[in-house]
Amino acid sequence: MNRLHCPGEEASGDIDVIAEKDGRVYLCECKDLSFARTITEVVEQLGRFRGKQGDELWKHLRRVKWVQQNASQLRYVVGQEPVETRSLLITSKVVPMQHSKAFPEQVVPIDSLPAFLENKA
Repeated sequence: MNRLHCPGEEASGDIDVIAEKDGRVYLCECKDLSFARTITEVVEQLGRFRGKQGDELWKHLRRVKWVQQNASQLRYVVGQEPVETRSLLITSKVVPMQHSKAFPEQVVPIDSLPAFLENKA
């Protein structure tokens, strides 16, 4: 967020990955869930990512909102202003919430990322 010249009080923290393809910029939050051995452990971890004020997903969504409102700042990172910005939550494995239409974020397991990006081009 510093490289995008975002004021700290607006949206602190970092975007894990910023990727560009065909004018689309993907703002990615990456989560390694490999150490969760049971569904209960995965659910507990993902409880921190509901998009409710103060949780980890809310922080990411706040950063995404700031970037979308200040898209011209992306030229400092990707070299151009994007045609479109999208947000992704990339996980280390398949998780139940990726199938939920009510979840406030697009969820893509890392193994499915190449196919996801190919279909979005």
